[in-house]
Amino acid sequence: MGVFLNLICIYVFREHSKEHKAPVIHYYLITLTLWQTGVLLNGFLLYSYPNMYRKYFGSLESYKLISPYIFTGANITMVASVWVVLVLTIDRYLALCKPLKHRYIGKRSRVKRIMIVVSILAIIYNIPRYFEIATIKICTIKNNTTNCIYDVIRTPFAYNSLYHLLYKIISQLLLVSLIPCFILFILTLKISLAIRQAILNRKKLCPDMAEVNKNYQKSKPVSKEHKANIMLVLIIVKFLISTILPTTCDIIEKIIGAEVFQRSHLATVVVDISNFLIVLNCSTNFWVFLLYGQRFRKYCKRIFYNKLLRRAEKILGSSFEIPYTTTNRNYVNSYSTTPGITKSASYKDSTKPKKTNVKITIEDFHSLNNSNFELSSRCKNLDLPLINKYDRNSCYMIRKISAQDQFDSIIKINSPSKIEKIYKA
Repeated sequence: MGVFLNLICIYVFREHSKEHKAPVIHYYLITLTLWQTGVLLNGFLLYSYPNMYRKYFGSLESYKLISPYIFTGANITMVASVWVVLVLTIDRYLALCKPLKHRYIGKRSRVKRIMIVVSILAIIYNIPRYFEIATIKICTIKNNTTNCIYDVIRTPFAYNSLYHLLYKIISQLLLVSLIPCFILFILTLKISLAIRQAILNRKKLCPDMAEVNKNYQKSKPVSKEHKANIMLVLIIVKFLISTILPTTCDIIEKIIGAEVFQRSHLATVVVDISNFLIVLNCSTNFWVFLLYGQRFRKYCKRIFYNKLLRRAEKILGSSFEIPYTTTNRNYVNSYSTTPGITKSASYKDSTKPKKTNVKITIEDFHSLNNSNFELSSRCKNLDLPLINKYDRNSCYMIRKISAQDQFDSIIKINSPSKIEKIYKA
């Protein structure tokens, strides 16, 4: 399920980038989602697949042949996920706390290169993991019959004291577990404080418009930009929570030794819980995007409500009605894919007048008043501007249906002196 939701996230981001210029943050999210999908797949191959394979095939001989690759891939995806989240956190910290530096660093081409470099470094860093375990073939001869089985063993390279000290203890603590988690915690705290301070400053700078205009509706205290930052902070915090327990287990294992740690029943339970938290973290980004990403919800609705149902219409026939909307700058109309069925425009958007700079005076409308228009009595001596904003105190005009074509022609003319000529013609 988590893999499926992550693939949906990647597809939605790609669809958005085809229609619009993708924000820089999308490159971080796509890269992170790809690596977390790899974490889920490797977790399935390490824990679930062997049990399923043993149940249906009875032997794990062929599975043991790919064990070194799965083990290496699991480490690559975990390290890459940690580093991508770390780079994402640094990017958000610079964007909120040091925007001048972020303008130089946060360019699209530069972010793409950073993500590629981080991914390559994660692969290179975990190459030694491949040499820690190996699959060997053990053959026995019994009653003139040769039986061969495969077994996964730890190589002498894994027991090398220098390798164990430099790579598995020092580099893991500095680059993967302890130091990255500490940096994530500090930067996330600073980002949260910066977002809170920005919201407070916005409230202070914005006047209370409700006292000026009773019809004014207060805007939401959190802007779209702040919502996006809050969404990213949630992703970082979620990742940080899921990483704390595995980091603690790694530190304890380094202190007491791997053999003692593996024999402990409590340690086994803690490791299982930490693995569950990692899987949960990698599977729930979709819901964070859905709750806090307005554009993400929009594209999800378009994909599942329009594309999939329209494909179902082709399968079920033309009697299957699927409504969809087309958006214009001035109004929104709803249509149906079934021939002969048309739905009316939404009232809220259809009542918005089209924006124009043409001004039409009362004298210009006198010749039109008898057959096409009825004017309010309070507008006898005033100019009647056609504006985009509606005000209850402004002059207004009641248009009859028979005047539709002539009124459209009036709007297209920028000179009010030509209105009467068109009407007489």
